[in-house]
Amino acid sequence: MSFYQIGGFQSHSQRWFGHDKAELVNALMPAPDAGPLQLVLAIKPSGASALLLPTASHHWTRLRRDCNLHDKLAGRPHHASEYLSLSPIQFASPADLTAKITSLTPKSKKNGRSEDNSPANKAYLSAPPRNPKAYSRALFEHNRVLLRVLQDQALDVSQFGLVRSNIWTPRRFLAFTFNTWTTNIYQPLTVVDLGWTTFTVSASVPPMSFSTSVHLRPDKQSKLGVQSRKPAEFAWGKTDILTEEEISAQLRALLNGLSGHDVLLVYDKQRTAAVLDTFNVSLPSGRMDIRDLLGSPPPPPPQDYGRNSSGWGSGARARSRSPRRGDDAPGPARRRPYSPPHARNSQPCIVDVRNMYATLKNLPDTDGARNPVADAVDLGLPGRDEWCAGNESRLLAEMWYSLADGPAIDQQSAMRPSNMSAPASACPPPAVAFDPDDPDFDPNDVQPMPAVKPMPAASTVDWHDNPDWSDPDDDERFY
Repeated sequence: MSFYQIGGFQSHSQRWFGHDKAELVNALMPAPDAGPLQLVLAIKPSGASALLLPTASHHWTRLRRDCNLHDKLAGRPHHASEYLSLSPIQFASPADLTAKITSLTPKSKKNGRSEDNSPANKAYLSAPPRNPKAYSRALFEHNRVLLRVLQDQALDVSQFGLVRSNIWTPRRFLAFTFNTWTTNIYQPLTVVDLGWTTFTVSASVPPMSFSTSVHLRPDKQSKLGVQSRKPAEFAWGKTDILTEEEISAQLRALLNGLSGHDVLLVYDKQRTAAVLDTFNVSLPSGRMDIRDLLGSPPPPPPQDYGRNSSGWGSGARARSRSPRRGDDAPGPARRRPYSPPHARNSQPCIVDVRNMYATLKNLPDTDGARNPVADAVDLGLPGRDEWCAGNESRLLAEMWYSLADGPAIDQQSAMRPSNMSAPASACPPPAVAFDPDDPDFDPNDVQPMPAVKPMPAASTVDWHDNPDWSDPDDDERFY
């Protein structure tokens, strides 16, 4: 699938209409009774976004006819493999489209330097080739695509660079949550409770069909609570108090029962893995994300895109490229058809909903004091700051649906300003240390501690654990 860039830095539409946004908007917008304008939002390897018009869409057919855009004037389109994600974006009115194009329009530079310093993309000017934020933004959009695929079996997915496959209907979603006695990074990890909820998504009403919700408490911590939060009754069943061995057996059976058709929702993937490890259970090791479930091609390997990488005639596209095996013409490196390895297909997709929230809100994804309830309430979902992992697992499912069902990430970010300040993170060691084996220890003796800033943490994206970000010099990625 190929695309023309609409608006923004070195766009194709600049060749057609110059800087006349009004003329561009009038040419693109369909008749009022034809519904909203459907375009494609692209996330680039730097994290910057672009507005694209698929060459196979009826909008392009109409635009080309009405504006006499012959091949030479139209220019060479971009290919889907140039972007980390392609997802739907729509505009209900000319004003909406004008506002988006304006946000993508670079501001003039007195020194004449050519760069994408538009309001929407100026934050990514100095982004590294392997930008963790770009990857998180792309994953956010992949979840939006997945939800729409599940809810509309007739959706034309070729506009997102995809081909329909028979694995596009997950047998189930599993939302898994937990609570620990403290979020203090200096304290041992003490699990107070765990919970999970299974559900499916379809085009029916209501769109989410919940199956089961479970709430477990380790017997050794059954009288322990969560610092600075009140307990809540489990609203969806009976709380079971079990031994660690019994909980381990249930967790192992639960996770082993997941397949490549399933989606596992977690809140903080790294901490979830640490919690499971306390029960001698491993988080599924498949290096899958939503891109694998969708069967979409992997993103381009990191390379030096430079500052002119986002439009027609840019330096990155105009530079000559050293020949590779089988090359018969210059141009972007071609890829083998994407087929995820069987071993990865046998593992569930893991979606870190906390990362989705942090990406939307532009917050650091290293704040251990956040919890699903606080984030869900900030998104407008009902909830009280009380702890119960069973309830929170269902809330996590609704939180994922709310994010995935919303508009594109930048539009959604503008629509959902934060209603609260980010809670404090790591705290210094308390005066009274916690010892679960001390019969005289009373957790009520420990007072809430003042917050301090967390120590700097490395990126939460492990590039070595993501095979789709390979060495650009690895010939195995090309013909």
